[in-house]
Amino acid sequence: MAYDPDLNEIVLYGGASSSDTWTWDGIDWTQVFPTNAPHDRYAYPMVYDGAAHTVVIFGGFSSGPALGDTWQLAPAH
Repeated sequence: MAYDPDLNEIVLYGGASSSDTWTWDGIDWTQVFPTNAPHDRYAYPMVYDGAAHTVVIFGGFSSGPALGDTWQLAPAH
């Protein structure tokens, strides 16, 4: 989960068995469909990159060894 100040929302990315992406505006959760999102994973860091104006996910785990990929997650409303 990471706060995106451009959207003024919290962004939540799925996890181990789901690649759902949701945003929280302080009142409601809304499922969004990013134009670019990683496959299912868990135990990954997720932060907002102010220079790129996007949420970034790095690595984590899937069904095998630790992942070393980086994704810019841009929720599409």
